[in-house]
Amino acid sequence: MGRFWLFVTVITANLLLFPAQAKELSVGTYIGSRFDMARALQAVALMNHIVGTSESADDTACPVHFQLRSFTEDPRMPRIIGSQADLRIARSLGYDIAIVSAIRSCGSVGLGLVGCSPLGHKGAVVVDTRNPMVDGSLWAHEYGHVRGLNHSSNSTGIMHPGLRNKFQLSANECRAF
Repeated sequence: MGRFWLFVTVITANLLLFPAQAKELSVGTYIGSRFDMARALQAVALMNHIVGTSESADDTACPVHFQLRSFTEDPRMPRIIGSQADLRIARSLGYDIAIVSAIRSCGSVGLGLVGCSPLGHKGAVVVDTRNPMVDGSLWAHEYGHVRGLNHSSNSTGIMHPGLRNKFQLSANECRAF
């Protein structure tokens, strides 16, 4: 019981000293997508867990709280990003997160992509991985790119390339979020 209250006290003190910054996200997907509002809410909840908790000495609990502002099935959203033109269309729609079924083109990078986000520019494009746990990690990773972060060499860090459960956030990454 004593550890629990210490944990609650530390969390409460951190929230008082560093109040969470609300980040509203708009999410758009193509007509006929299996991705729905419930899945978007799950992904946002996992993003909050990833950035808001510290699970080791190398992990920073970041005072950021993501909120789902809107979820839209948009008839203009390409189902597949097969060209730079498709990518421009998806990004031009103004969503913070654009969900597609496949990304086959992202600048000079080609097949096997699950996310495509230009450094420092709005408009992350992600693939529906059909796995809510992976969606949240992927969204947080791509959001990091939107905020100007490059890939990291930390194999358990949120900005490490590759699709797997990644949860650590460095202090520098937290500042960018």
